[in-house]
Amino acid sequence: METHPIKQPIQGITVWNGNSNLVEVGAYEPEAYRIGFDGVTRIEACEKPGEYCMLPYVRVWTGDLCLAEFAQHKLVGVYFEPELIPEPQSEPPATGFPPDHTGNANCLCDVCIPF
Repeated sequence: METHPIKQPIQGITVWNGNSNLVEVGAYEPEAYRIGFDGVTRIEACEKPGEYCMLPYVRVWTGDLCLAEFAQHKLVGVYFEPELIPEPQSEPPATGFPPDHTGNANCLCDVCIPF
């Protein structure tokens, strides 16, 4: 069994450190970490030894310094880097790609999503 089968790089996470008793009080706000913001350079899934087994964790890095580390059961959102769309095998449109064409999976240009 593979612990982390998804191989896409993690782009961001949302963490909530409260518990069900603190929801109404609002004592803990969710924390968000995203690559490129607040010095975050990398977010990686990892494991740490527990009492009886390896436990899944996520580490947030700023350069070579580990900024934060969370047990994965505290994550309420994991956002992955979109995969690039493979280059088209045919020629681009006669008029060329529009300026807003990114080539990413989330590209919203007229060529990728013709409305």
